[in-house]
Amino acid sequence: MRPFPLLAKSVLTTLLICSCSSRHRVAVDVIETDFMNKSEITIHGIPVEAQLPLGASGIAVCDTFIIVTSSGNQARLHVYSTQWQPLGSFCNIGRARNEFLYSVSTVSGQFFKEPDGSILVPLVDGRSGGIKVLDLTESVKRQSTVLVQQRDDYYAYRFIKVNLDGAEVGFAAPREFQFLNNDIYNAFEYNAALTVHPDYYEEPYYSISRDTMEIKRIKFLTSIDMEDVDYYEGSILKHPDRNLIIQPFSAMDYILFIDIDKDKTFAVHQTGSLSFDDKLPTYELTEGVTEDGLQYIEDNMIQHFGHAAYADSFFMVLYFAGDYSINSPDPESPLAELLFFGLDGRFLKSVKLDVPVWDIAYDGSRNILYGMDGFNELLYSFDLSSVLLQ
Repeated sequence: MRPFPLLAKSVLTTLLICSCSSRHRVAVDVIETDFMNKSEITIHGIPVEAQLPLGASGIAVCDTFIIVTSSGNQARLHVYSTQWQPLGSFCNIGRARNEFLYSVSTVSGQFFKEPDGSILVPLVDGRSGGIKVLDLTESVKRQSTVLVQQRDDYYAYRFIKVNLDGAEVGFAAPREFQFLNNDIYNAFEYNAALTVHPDYYEEPYYSISRDTMEIKRIKFLTSIDMEDVDYYEGSILKHPDRNLIIQPFSAMDYILFIDIDKDKTFAVHQTGSLSFDDKLPTYELTEGVTEDGLQYIEDNMIQHFGHAAYADSFFMVLYFAGDYSINSPDPESPLAELLFFGLDGRFLKSVKLDVPVWDIAYDGSRNILYGMDGFNELLYSFDLSSVLLQ
């Protein structure tokens, strides 16, 4: 793929680096910039004419393969070419060694490319929480699930024991993670649930070394209050070729950058928006019952950033807190803006998407963004060629 022209011709943006001496709670440098309501053009989403599996729930582009995970079939992982030719369905539910107990999910679309060109995909076995590595290339060739590595001692949930008021309390803490250096024994983790009790706090960002199993914690906030927990969350994503982690926050206008190799952490923040130095509002909870008789609890918190996708020299992320999304015709399926940032945190540009999507994946060889509407199991493609040339 040719270099991203926006790096040379980006919109001029004033970047203000704030040291931690001027911010009482954020312990890293913060780039104050303005990305709010900057989208001038709308990109049209074209429905993908492919037979998607029942219960399609996620999409990832892994080199020359596209994979779609599902919850409705015996086989939970479905593979296509970048031209949407079906290449096979794998990862059946069952108890055999090459099967999965309940559900199958990727690690935020992460994959490893071996020296011989083989594509390996780490997968989470939903019920056990263990990690199994699928040889995607060999599986397509043999038309059967080929697992080349398995780690049963690594779980999507971490069990925490805390001594509170003289009593030992345990809880299962869900976590997000990405593997470093193409190695399932070398991980970076984010665990927001470590902040759930006022008498117990661990920094939720940390890396775990394969050689020593040493935990290295990364500080973002100097202190945390209980009302921060609802704001202190968002999915993490690793660059395909670098140990660079990003975390767009789902409830605030922050994007956190953690460069493991350079031992550097910084954040991008929308100028003038709510920050961790402000008094954070408490959101109201509403209880109700659906038409099917199911009880639910929802809050009035506005979604800010959503899913992200990397390219070689930039990344893009869905954004829902601008005027375009807030004024969407259907509040239950808001339209998103797509924001582009350089790997150094510079805001590059943004566009509007004309159909609702929640999960995204990027095919850099063709400049195609795929967006999935998980509620309606619809998949769209967006041609970004003209956007990337501007």
